[in-house]
Order: sequence, then C-alpha cells, then structure tokens
Amino acid sequence: MSYCSILGDAEVETYLGCTICYTTRMVGGKYYSNCVEVYHSDLADAKKDICEQQDGVWDGATCDLEITPYWKYNTTYREIDIEVWYPYGTPYRAYFGGAYHEESTRPLLKAAIDAYLGPEPGPYTSVIDFVVPAALPAGSTVSVSVLLKNTGGTAGRLDVNIIGNPSEEEEYTQVGAGAALSVEPGASVWRDITCFNMPEWGYLLTAENYDATSSISKTISLGAVPPPPADFGFVSATTDKPSYDVGETVWIAFVAGNVGGGSGVFTVEFYDDDTGALLASFEGPLSVSPGGESDPFAVDIGAMPAKAWIIRCEITP
Repeated sequence: MSYCSILGDAEVETYLGCTICYTTRMVGGKYYSNCVEVYHSDLADAKKDICEQQDGVWDGATCDLEITPYWKYNTTYREIDIEVWYPYGTPYRAYFGGAYHEESTRPLLKAAIDAYLGPEPGPYTSVIDFVVPAALPAGSTVSVSVLLKNTGGTAGRLDVNIIGNPSEEEEYTQVGAGAALSVEPGASVWRDITCFNMPEWGYLLTAENYDATSSISKTISLGAVPPPPADFGFVSATTDKPSYDVGETVWIAFVAGNVGGGSGVFTVEFYDDDTGALLASFEGPLSVSPGGESDPFAVDIGAMPAKAWIIRCEITP
C-alpha cells in the first residue's frame, strides 16, 4: 500500500525520492508529499518544497542538489530511532530485531515496528466527528467542535490539533488544539475549540490526532452570518368580555410582537388547559418585521362550557 492510498489519495509521481500525492479531500484539490506535508494547488510548489527541504536550489522548474546522500535522523517512534535517506526523503530505516529495516514511507516503517513490538498499550485518539460553521464573515471568531473517541486499550489523555489556512490561502498551520483527560477505552467526548479568526477566503480546517492517522476536514465558506430567525410573543391577549353564559361563543383578541432578529409569520394555538385539547389555531397572514407588531386579531375558540375555563395560548414562528 502506497503512502497516498493510506490516506485515500492518489499518487501523482515520485520526485527526488519523495511521493507526491493529490487529494480531493480539500476544496479544489491539493498536492502534498510524504516528505513535506504542506498542501498546494500547484504541483510545482509541492516540488519546490521537496527541493528546499533537501537543501537544493529551485529555479522554477528543476532542483539543483549538491549534497552527498546519507542516513539522517528523522524521528523516534516507540523508543526506536528512525532515519531517512537524506536529501532524497526516502527510504526510511530503523534498527530493531538485530537488523536494519527499510520502508519507502515512514507510516509503513512505523507499521513494521508495531508488528515487531506488538500492540502499543495506552489510549489512542480517533476523530469521530467535526462540526464547523457553514459560513462566517472575515475576521469573526471561529468556534468548532470535535468528537474524540479512545480506541486504545487503556484510559488516558486524548489530543486533537486543528490545522487550517488563516494567513495564506495555500499555506496550512496549526490554528487550534484541544485535549480530554482520563478518557476510558471506548468512551467518546466532545471538545469545543476556538481557532484563529476567519480569513478572507474559504477556511479549510482539519481535525487530526497527534500523528495525523485519524482526521476529518471541513470548510467554512466566506460569507455573511445568517440573521437570527423571527421569534414571537404576545403584546396582548384578552377575551372580548369579562364573563360568558354557558354556550356563549368566546372570542380572544390578541396582538403578536416579533422579538427575534428576522422577519416572519406566526401561528397561534389555543388549548383547554385542563384537557390539553386544541380549541383553535390561527396563522398570521402577513410577515412581521423584527421589533414590529401584528394587526389586532380575534379568534373564535368555541362555546363557553359549564365551568371556569382556563385557556392556554401558544405562539410560534
């Protein structure tokens, strides 16, 4: 399995020993490599990153390298050092089990280490869900929510990073982070995270665990925040007279007021408070603006029963 297919993306080519991938998980499609995990819209920019990582000189189309290749320390995984064939960025090797082992990508080498050492005890962060606003205006506060699950074998801390493009549309960096402590195996927890403010373009955010083996990407569109909806209350609601004879028609007159942030129509329902029975309903014929009031209306709710009648009035947008 190639590095790209592990992430569900397509392999484009191998350049200076690095695998360049193309992903459609990001808006418009992006290029990146296993050597430099920075996303670009242009393939040449991905190659430039690889060239400069290997201390080469990029002339816009080709890379000039003047380095004698050697094994260079890359990272430590489960107390085993991993080296990379520098400056080419591949393969990777590590010494365990009495010998060096090589793989074309670091995830494949980590998998080989896991197979040798056995399952690693401890918690593991899986990103299960990621909720972001649909649209926000530039400069506004960005609040997101991430559902984390401990899919490891023991209780412990779960960590999540939020990666985004707040400064340049094609450059990605960490814009937020969150953690949950002492999460039991199999348990899930939501974390609310405030990120860098909304930029002047679509904000592509990725929630990922510590080694990016579990992630979800979402985009916040640049736009105005939808106005809050209409919300109604009664300005007044009274019967047409103070008392009624049994069997006499009862009328209730009312005026509705819009206390919400958007225009809308309203519906009024009248219930017998003792039985819960719906007596009558009325839908406002005209839209009412925020802060405005409806015309006065009167509704026939039926004949007066042989008891004190308690009427419950409910109004909804």
